[in-house]
Amino acid sequence: MLKLSPLKTRLNSAKSKFLNNNLIDLKNVLPIDFHRKPRGVDELPRWKATEFRTFLLYLGPVVLKNIINEKCYLNCMYLHFGKKLLHYLISNFIFIYGREWVSHNVHALQHLSDDYSRFGSLDN
Repeated sequence: MLKLSPLKTRLNSAKSKFLNNNLIDLKNVLPIDFHRKPRGVDELPRWKATEFRTFLLYLGPVVLKNIINEKCYLNCMYLHFGKKLLHYLISNFIFIYGREWVSHNVHALQHLSDDYSRFGSLDN
């Protein structure tokens, strides 16, 4: 059974239609590197994993701006930038702390988000 989000976070029909149109309009400008062209959120139950990834990493920050409330948008941005921030931390670690402080744990951070995707939360 599909569980609906709280009323305060749901989009009204006008915003949902606007979001659908924005996603569909991006079909024409998305490079061929993206194997699936975006579909509207009205087709969300049929989205493939690659469509969710494309939305999370590339399209979501653009199409959600000024459509969802600010708190929800910022929460999405934290998720969007989380992986990039981990890679930034790792790439600058040597310059900041010195090579002698690089450990297996620092190296393992670059795999954290991929491991979460594959295995679930650390509690699992």
